[in-house]
Amino acid sequence: MPSKFCSSMVMFLVVAISIINIDAQLGPRIKCCIDAGFQNCEEWNIASDDCFDVPDELNDAISSIVIESGAVCEVYKDYSCRTPLGSFTEPISDIAGLGWNDVISSIMCDFIYEEH
Repeated sequence: MPSKFCSSMVMFLVVAISIINIDAQLGPRIKCCIDAGFQNCEEWNIASDDCFDVPDELNDAISSIVIESGAVCEVYKDYSCRTPLGSFTEPISDIAGLGWNDVISSIMCDFIYEEH
């Protein structure tokens, strides 16, 4: 018969694995801002590898973006992740220099996984 310690440890591992899987499904956290310098922002968790259409109030109005560390995002000119503009892995305080200012309509993000 297993000890109470072993049973508790198995339960802990099951819960820990479930939490990790839930976090992976939520995907990266992203903050999109109407103004450069990360001002006037909205923030969401975007499901990994799932196209996210920007809400109407931010469609074609984004000027700066922050993403969670360890993530990569691709931005698109049109809804449904059509017409790619480019990708990024770091916060961008003013996207005008990239030619993306006030043109982003959808985003797709995922975590960057390193192979060991």
